[in-house]
Amino acid sequence: MGAHSLEWTIISSAVDDVEMMALAMESVLPEGVEIERENVKSHHGARQTMLRTRLKRKKDIRESMSLVQKDLWSSILDMGVESRIDTSKFLHARLDLQKFVSGEHVLASKGRSRHSVKLRIKIECYPGQEIIDEAITLLNRYAKHTED
Repeated sequence: MGAHSLEWTIISSAVDDVEMMALAMESVLPEGVEIERENVKSHHGARQTMLRTRLKRKKDIRESMSLVQKDLWSSILDMGVESRIDTSKFLHARLDLQKFVSGEHVLASKGRSRHSVKLRIKIECYPGQEIIDEAITLLNRYAKHTED
């Protein structure tokens, strides 16, 4: 199986380098995929820019997951996927934003999750299949993926 969709989101404050964040996001996206930019306000009224892209084509999803460093997928598997999957069959992960911008793909520590890259993957799962098993199979495929 695979994934129905994959979504990357970064929320930056008015003092962040949005262009640098967009370049980092582009590094995990197939060529030609657009990044949406939306100017929003925080809960307290501060200006923010939200960078988001949502992939729905299987080819784009596979390529994006292949562009992510395989250690990220291994880390998610090692920590357990059960707590990362919601009732809508989305797998959630937060990556450390500072490391992401510098080219490293690692999970954010709980204390630093405020400044993170959000990743949501809609797991493909049908009646008779277990969502946890499907998520593990998908992540294992990319954790073991090697460049030829």
